[in-house]
Amino acid sequence: DPAIKKCYNSASEIGLQDSAKYFLDNVSRFGKDDYLPTDKDILQARIRTVGVAEHKFEIADVIYK
Repeated sequence: DPAIKKCYNSASEIGLQDSAKYFLDNVSRFGKDDYLPTDKDILQARIRTVGVAEHKFEIADVIYK
């Protein structure tokens, strides 16, 4: 659709995620009844971050950072 292409070309101005093109290019695949996400689909579905996040895991009384 020309309107969507125009919006995508202005992605940085309107705050569109960098993965938007990937999802728009594959929208017909996502709509199928038998759709299963691929590893690439999952990697593209990330939330943009602006900093470092620390996660602590405790396994058998040992803390991993």
